[in-house]
Amino acid sequence: RPGNHDTGFEFEVKGLDGKKVKFASYRGKKVILVLTSTWDREAKNTAALLNKLQGSYGKKGVAVLTASIEIKKGRADRIAAIQTFAKKHQTTYQILPVGLDFLKKIHEPSGVPMYLVFDKKGKLVLRKGNKSTKERILKAIEQALAS
Repeated sequence: RPGNHDTGFEFEVKGLDGKKVKFASYRGKKVILVLTSTWDREAKNTAALLNKLQGSYGKKGVAVLTASIEIKKGRADRIAAIQTFAKKHQTTYQILPVGLDFLKKIHEPSGVPMYLVFDKKGKLVLRKGNKSTKERILKAIEQALAS
């Protein structure tokens, strides 16, 4: 559950193109950030849901992105896995390649996929774990974005 400990969430990672991406650069926008991976058994369904979210909310100024947690050793191997996945599933959202150390930034991670919604100030307003149904996730995200 969101709480006061979630207001200081920050990260800086290299995107697929090698350019730095900072969470702080999204201040002023609502953000849907999903922790996912290409190797997870739910990855295909998560990609379809994220494409839907991008289509629904991207044009409303909401940033939709994933932190794809890859366990491959080298950055080039992680990027290749993500690019193959993105092409296969025709992803329309931004994918950030991260390692397992990224989970340390998340208070009480519960596995992937994990859906996080942040308000315009960067405060976490929703945390939905991997045990929720697609319908519950969509409803929770809709409610969080409306606030």
